[in-house]
Amino acid sequence: MPKWSFWIGVLSAGVMSKAQTVIIESAEELGGTPEVRILRGQVRLRQDTVRLYCEEAQITDKGDFTAKGRVITWIGNSGEIRAERLTYTPETRRLTYEGQVEADFPPARLKAPRLHYDRTNDVAWYEGGGTFSDTTGEIQSDRATYDTRAEIATFSGQVRLYRGSTQAQTDSLIYESRRHYAIFPAGVLVWDIKRQDTLIAKVAEWNRHSGEIFLRQNAHYRDTVRLIWAAEAYYDRLRDSAYARCDIRFKNRNHRAFAWADTAYWTRDSLYLQGNVALLYIDGPDTTFIQSEVGWTARSRACGIGQAELMRPPYWARSETLCYDTILRIARLHKEAWLADSVMQLQADRISIYLKDNRPDSAHAAGAVRLLNQADSLLGFYHQVSSDSAAAFWDTAGTLRDIHFFGRVQLIYYQAEEKRWTGAHHAQSNYLYVLLDTLQQPAYVRLERQPKGTFYPMSSLIDAPLWLKGAVWVPPERQPSWPFRRPNPFKTGFDLNKP
Repeated sequence: MPKWSFWIGVLSAGVMSKAQTVIIESAEELGGTPEVRILRGQVRLRQDTVRLYCEEAQITDKGDFTAKGRVITWIGNSGEIRAERLTYTPETRRLTYEGQVEADFPPARLKAPRLHYDRTNDVAWYEGGGTFSDTTGEIQSDRATYDTRAEIATFSGQVRLYRGSTQAQTDSLIYESRRHYAIFPAGVLVWDIKRQDTLIAKVAEWNRHSGEIFLRQNAHYRDTVRLIWAAEAYYDRLRDSAYARCDIRFKNRNHRAFAWADTAYWTRDSLYLQGNVALLYIDGPDTTFIQSEVGWTARSRACGIGQAELMRPPYWARSETLCYDTILRIARLHKEAWLADSVMQLQADRISIYLKDNRPDSAHAAGAVRLLNQADSLLGFYHQVSSDSAAAFWDTAGTLRDIHFFGRVQLIYYQAEEKRWTGAHHAQSNYLYVLLDTLQQPAYVRLERQPKGTFYPMSSLIDAPLWLKGAVWVPPERQPSWPFRRPNPFKTGFDLNKP
């Protein structure tokens, strides 16, 4: 049978009813009845903005038609749908495709065993499973709808997203194809198989082009090193960095470190915390607690900035900046540094504390050093030393035993005989050595390098104990403790009230 070509005004099979005219542009064979036309061999049909190619087609006088065999549909200038079979109902203006369906609406592509297209609203959808893909990756779901005009897709059922090594899982998704923006209104789980990190939230948004993820309502991040919870979080996967705010909670995966804060920022190797920061570090049988206004951790280091406080009973510390190295076991305090135990307090511009076997081994202080040792709390007597620098050493039992003071040393030492106070010495020199007993009270004191001093009898000290300039004893209620306190106890000091 010869090839047929039909045109408007010539085709007797062109149907004029409530439906628009279906125009047969070409076919190799034409048969059937006036009610049902059968076309075979390179069939080409057209109806307004839709063009169709197939191997075989049937057209009814009411405008219904079916097609099979390498079916290709061109919709306007933007869409192309390929399938094995196609049916069309003019009353609903719905195209239904079956058999390895591929629908291209660049840059979007849909694949499914069965797909529908609504010509009235220009909407494509599938049920029973399928995939959606663009330049940013692929989305798999049980059901999907794609508005080709607005370029917005909605997914439901078991939804999985793929982009490189990143995957996501959810039950509901809205995807704006034009700006590559995924919106998760009912919870999402995102993970990266290379980075081995995971994000979870009840509500989230993901810019698949830039890699930015916005997590809202119970955000959760975890990787091989840490776990972080927050009310909201932002994560940039390309830069591998994140920001979170409101009720931050942090836990190290080895269960040795915990933290709390108002906001947090982190990268692969570091964590930055701000606002009422608290860090709990468990080191064997001991626990170190750090709190500050700003906190920072990187690998083995933990730092607090802004009236930072460290508690490692029986020792307490406070300074403007505090850093603790968990591997080297070194704590460094900078600016208005303060270190104390139950009977002794050390103040300086800078203090470094070296730990060994989970106990203090030595400490070094520099700049405006002030040491106070509680001699008699009832009378307000405190042994006091001021110097340019100092070095302290603990014995193997963890008891402070030796202290050396260097450069412009001043000493106030209360003397007792047979457990009765007899007076106090105010002395000066360039070097001082103090040996403490098991109760951490001075057992031996030696002044060297131009020592000189004055002795004050007990009668002159009852109402006016001696104080070195700048020395202050911090009472228990103003020492580091939970919850975090802002008042700085070092802003006011005491002067030596006697020459």
